[in-house]
Amino acid sequence: MQYSTLLGMALGLASTAAAAPVAADKALSIFQKRAITGTNPGSLYSFADAASARQVFYTVGSCGLSTYFVGVVPDSMPLVAMPEAVFDKYGAAQHNTLCGKIITMTNAVNGVTLQAAVADRNAGAQGSIDMTIDLWTKFGQPSNDASQINVLNWSIADGTSSGGGSTGSCKQTYTVVSGDSCWAIWTKYGITEAQLRAWNPSLNSACLIQPGQVLCVSQ
Repeated sequence: MQYSTLLGMALGLASTAAAAPVAADKALSIFQKRAITGTNPGSLYSFADAASARQVFYTVGSCGLSTYFVGVVPDSMPLVAMPEAVFDKYGAAQHNTLCGKIITMTNAVNGVTLQAAVADRNAGAQGSIDMTIDLWTKFGQPSNDASQINVLNWSIADGTSSGGGSTGSCKQTYTVVSGDSCWAIWTKYGITEAQLRAWNPSLNSACLIQPGQVLCVSQ
């Protein structure tokens, strides 16, 4: 009897130990899947060399990376300024939760995907992600032309656990096709206009969308 009890306890402990890595992997997977997503145009911050422009973002950008995030962003990582309509939702100046986070951006036209760190707030009327010339040319844009990239789909690691209920975590996305309208999309997914706008802060007042644009349709 005593032997059976000890054997049962041993088997139970072994089972728990074996299951622990699986649970940990599952939790990590859920954490990694949570992200803040959006779609905005891309713009060139300056024709100046990338190092000089990056230094401006780093030292005088709204996030204050050189003061409040020393050592957080690798020196080799390019920096960008997020459009104010997106940036302002997550706090002010160095208290903004996007500051120092890595943003992954994809040009919807050619599929080029690049990463940078959030360093500043772009108050420009076009609502674009402002970038240095090294990113600009890698996205396929001419070095002597500042015409905007029409559609940049992007995501930023949220940094909250699965139970956090962050306003920026998206469970389901939809890629816009020709002929789509905001009304058709929110009707299709059984959501309201207010929800669509809250989950996609880059949408303008007229709710103009373009093919290739990625929208969050469930949180």
